[in-house]
Amino acid sequence: MLEGLGGDDSALAAQIAVAVALLMLGRRLYWFFVAVAGFVVVMDLAREYFDLGEGWVTLALAVGAGIGGALLAVFLQKLAVALAGFVVVAYVAGALAESMGQSGTLAMVAVLLAGALGGAVAGYLFDGSLILMSSIGGAALLVDAFDLRHQAALAVMVVVAIAGVVIQSNILRRDRDAAR
Repeated sequence: MLEGLGGDDSALAAQIAVAVALLMLGRRLYWFFVAVAGFVVVMDLAREYFDLGEGWVTLALAVGAGIGGALLAVFLQKLAVALAGFVVVAYVAGALAESMGQSGTLAMVAVLLAGALGGAVAGYLFDGSLILMSSIGGAALLVDAFDLRHQAALAVMVVVAIAGVVIQSNILRRDRDAAR
């Protein structure tokens, strides 16, 4: 996903820190979640499909997408979360398809349908979808940081995502109890 972000320990540490923040605080920091989703997807797509020459151009586009996503999230919350739902679910579906050796038109249609479903669910179930998507996104970043492959990656991703959902759900429950 973010292969070659910097290739050094500080980039790896930053990726792990972002993954943990998403896993634990994705619902509270929904704008951060949307910004990270925009950054990661644009960074990956730019590297995969476009020859932009200098690495700083790719980084600038990714940062711009992240900032744009954060602004969208602040001003148009539900739309931003639905868009992030589409992006995250489509991205994770694409990564899973790739790890299973699936490609081509059928895989792309499945990825787009998964993204559309993710977007619809995210817009409808705001808190729950933020918790689920930020947990999945954080888990995917964490798995990517440790360069796990195939079944190990899927197993770790599921376990870590479930842990993120449990942690954030407990925080949401405490927040709602405190508000009463």
